Amino acid sequence: MKKLILIAILFLTGPSLFAQHHSKKDFPGWDAIKNQKIAFLTEQLSLTPEEAQNFWPVYNMLEDERAKIWHEKRDLENKFHTDSVNMTEAQFRQMAEKYADIHLREGQMMKEYNDKLLKVLPANKVVTLYFAEQKFMSYLMREYRRKHDKD
Repeated sequence: MKKLILIAILFLTGPSLFAQHHSKKDFPGWDAIKNQKIAFLTEQLSLTPEEAQNFWPVYNMLEDERAKIWHEKRDLENKFHTDSVNMTEAQFRQMAEKYADIHLREGQMMKEYNDKLLKVLPANKVVTLYFAEQKFMSYLMREYRRKHDKD
């Protein structure tokens, strides 16, 4: 279970940090953590049924986009770790540019989804969402540490 919690923490943070191109489906128990997150966010946001109906499709698309960006970062990191010994200055420069571009796209994506979220939720709930995501990550970290300390 502690490995599952760690995996969830790592994926959700940058996300969502798996090895490259693993799917959430590759990890047993992922659905339980996802369900916990859904329940946690629903409670934190006090979503009405109508808000929930409009919110979850947008949020799920946001999570998918976050995962894609995370995989790009992870691929770049893996390339650095495997190829950096033989890379030229020009290749490092290209990698640095790509890294900055990924972060720029990530910011643009967050701005886009912020606008989408503001169309389906009141602003106070959108801000609450951002902090609730952090609270959920902290909860997963505490759970991991608690279980890890027992071993």
